[in-house]
Amino acid sequence: MSTQYTGGKSFVDGIIGAVNSVLPAGMVAETKTKLAQALKSELERMDVATRSELEVQEESLRRARKTIKDLEQRVQQLEDRLKDAD
Repeated sequence: MSTQYTGGKSFVDGIIGAVNSVLPAGMVAETKTKLAQALKSELERMDVATRSELEVQEESLRRARKTIKDLEQRVQQLEDRLKDAD
């Protein structure tokens, strides 16, 4: 099973649902509460990034890559001008 942490409640609910589907009916309510608390506690301890935090970092990386590409082109232009001046 492949899951992805999105920082939202749906991830925890998905895991709880998967576990509850294999438990006897009488254990579901009690287990759901305890499992939710344990999962939330572990995810907080792991310091997992949220989807929005990842998106911010992706945008920042995209801008940095563009800046590097622009600077590389500018350096190449300047190097070409120096060669032509010789």
